[in-house]
Amino acid sequence: MILSISTWARRATESSYRALLRLLQRLDDHRDAHHLQLVRGWRHDRRATVIARVVTRPVPSEPERISGTRDRFDILQQRYFRFGAAGALAQLELGDRTVSIRADRDGFLEVTVPVEQDSPPRIRVLYGPNATAPVPVPLVGPHPDAQYAVVSDIDDTILDTELDAPLRRARTMLVSDTAQRAPFSGLAEFYEGLHAEGTNPFFYLSNSPWNLYEHLDALLDRHHLPTGPILLRRVGSRRDGKQHKRRWLDRLLRDLRPLPFVLLGDTTRRDGAVYIDVASRWPDRVRAVFLRTFDGRPIPAEVERRANSLGVPLVEHRDVETARAEAKSLHLI
Repeated sequence: MILSISTWARRATESSYRALLRLLQRLDDHRDAHHLQLVRGWRHDRRATVIARVVTRPVPSEPERISGTRDRFDILQQRYFRFGAAGALAQLELGDRTVSIRADRDGFLEVTVPVEQDSPPRIRVLYGPNATAPVPVPLVGPHPDAQYAVVSDIDDTILDTELDAPLRRARTMLVSDTAQRAPFSGLAEFYEGLHAEGTNPFFYLSNSPWNLYEHLDALLDRHHLPTGPILLRRVGSRRDGKQHKRRWLDRLLRDLRPLPFVLLGDTTRRDGAVYIDVASRWPDRVRAVFLRTFDGRPIPAEVERRANSLGVPLVEHRDVETARAEAKSLHLI
């Protein structure tokens, strides 16, 4: 009964939130404007997964510093009061041919297309007051010598979100700048070791909303973390965080087969259960799982049991030095 009430409350909250978003979209005086939000995609087997979003307001440049109430209000508005342009038409240029694609109800364009190595696809928004010139689609792909791919969570895995201070946590996540948020000490060097000078492809998978894409992309770049696609969650999506992560992990494992994966997360958002579920569906494709732990949030015994039964190394750590040492012992770096 408690579980049923909890589930009902969560669904009612999410349903109300989606209704609020629909109302705000109808009131948005920029709803007929179309602006292209480019998202980094990836290559695989002479194909490319292209992801973009058509939004109703210009994509903001991410400030390094935010100071004062006015700056905070402006960045809050820029980040969170952009909506997807449902049904917007875009065009992909693939060498000497073109493909038209229409955005879904949230403004997203997601398609896998054949692509030549020396001819990256280009994309543009068609029609509307902000029709764009074609721009190259940013893509990453596995190096021929890649040993594995890396997928990392962001909050509480890369960045300290101040779990024990809920008000500061909310303020930081809503209106922080790239200078205020820094990765855990030594993490950039650890990730570069896994990246192996660009040989092993990197992906970031988070439950943060898509409206934070520019902020997170600028933040990772500022702190010298490996460049890679950042896959975020749709605001108001009916998928919960676990479903969101499972969906993208299954997609990456399918696209980049037979490359094995190293998965990094933490114990605050049930990453362990998600990663072990994926490992059970993709035998011999998960090379190791790293989970940062926090006080009062140990790795569940069931996750440890399943990892042992699958033969997947499960690395529990509270600091980067421990994680790096374990990675060396597993011959990952």
